[in-house]
Amino acid sequence: MLFNPRLAHYQQLYDLYRAIQTRQSIGEVTVKEVGENGNIKYLIEQPGVEEMLSLESTDRNALLVYLQQNYFANTNVENWYKERAKKEDKESNHQVLSDPIPQVESSKQLDVYPHRKETKYYRWKLLVRGFVYVVLVALGAVAVVSLEGVALIQLLLIFAYLLLLWIVQRLAKGYFVGLIQGNSVRVTEEQYPKIYDIVRSQAATLKLKELPEIYISYGHFNAFVMQMARSKYLMLYSEVVETSLTGDDEVLKFVIGHELGHLYRKHLTKDKWLFPANIIPLLHFAYSRGREYTCDRIGYHFSRRGAVEGVLIMTAGKEIYSKVNVEQFIESGKRSSGFWMWFSEKFRTHPHLVNRLREIKEYNRAGN
Repeated sequence: MLFNPRLAHYQQLYDLYRAIQTRQSIGEVTVKEVGENGNIKYLIEQPGVEEMLSLESTDRNALLVYLQQNYFANTNVENWYKERAKKEDKESNHQVLSDPIPQVESSKQLDVYPHRKETKYYRWKLLVRGFVYVVLVALGAVAVVSLEGVALIQLLLIFAYLLLLWIVQRLAKGYFVGLIQGNSVRVTEEQYPKIYDIVRSQAATLKLKELPEIYISYGHFNAFVMQMARSKYLMLYSEVVETSLTGDDEVLKFVIGHELGHLYRKHLTKDKWLFPANIIPLLHFAYSRGREYTCDRIGYHFSRRGAVEGVLIMTAGKEIYSKVNVEQFIESGKRSSGFWMWFSEKFRTHPHLVNRLREIKEYNRAGN
């Protein structure tokens, strides 16, 4: 049936289908309508083929059905074309991890070194927290020794304020958990079983003692974990899950691995004990960014390709991210780096996306 061997390429095949469907010239496929008195034929011409394909008007639909069943996997032609175009774009633009670290096997425990910035700022937060505690203890000791009513009242006011903060935070978290449970779909072995299996497998690899409650809610490409008392929650927004609709779970594996990385590194638990150090805001932001780099490493081990594509989707969106050339994107970030780019990141809990992608590449190259 295929009169041109060039149709082995998806673009030419798609152009032929669309030309026959619309009865108009598409790409390199030329369509001419000839005939009169209701006897219409279509002459279809392609470069590299001397003879034109002559198609009766009554045979047009039959040929479209034949092409769809035999060359488009009997699926939606537009989706077929998008997937192959995206695949070609990825092969051309995303070849950045040339010497990859072996991905972890589910039967082995993952051993990931934290990013140097997480380690560095964690130590600083410990130091600040210790200083705050020493000051509070000293104030308490002075108040008790002096037995001055004013000092005791001031100390009690400080502890009352801290207690009030804890109560407000607890109520806010409880309110948010209620919103999640009331407006999201909980993932179980029966509801979205594939996602549940991914979480269960990664949690086993990370040696987590228990699974978080998993929820899916409508929203842009994002995910997070949170903790209230002993209960932990993993939220996946719908755009993250939608990346797996075609059967490709790599981005989903990276995102889930990244979020479970926060539980693996006990970031939520540490936040409670490091809370006094938040009196220095920029330190809190710096430590948070370091944690994100570490969790990117953990997600990377569950899917190298998903790590690159996940960051690119956050950058350019899930429809056109495949057209972003990774090397050029990173180089452009280096050329654009300056005071304002540096300054703007200092007030963010997450690193700039171009920096996250560069760190993934460096981690892949260094192998640790």
